[in-house]
Amino acid sequence: MDQKTKEQITAELTAEYRAAIKRTADEEEANKRRRPVGGGPKSMGVAYLLWFFFGTLGGHRLYLGRISSGAAMAALAITGSVMTFASLTGVLHVGPIGILFSGPAFVWWLVDAFLIPGMVPD
Repeated sequence: MDQKTKEQITAELTAEYRAAIKRTADEEEANKRRRPVGGGPKSMGVAYLLWFFFGTLGGHRLYLGRISSGAAMAALAITGSVMTFASLTGVLHVGPIGILFSGPAFVWWLVDAFLIPGMVPD
């Protein structure tokens, strides 16, 4: 091998090494962002208790640091409940529109029973 080939190989290896370091740093940064708010260790048992009692309101998601999806879940459930109650009491004549909000929140709640183990940090 001549000197130029060795220099090319060295440059390629250096570039690959730097790219690997950058990928690792990016992955660590992404993992930091995915960690729950509040930072401390989270219990799967507590998450399931919150899922069972406050699940359609997104309590388990809020506990696990998934603030935006927990708020969206709560908004769906509360909107559906208010519309259904208003329809049943005759305050508003919106018909079954409340079910269009409550139904997806209930399905989301059921699906989360299987997603909680992946949401709890190790």
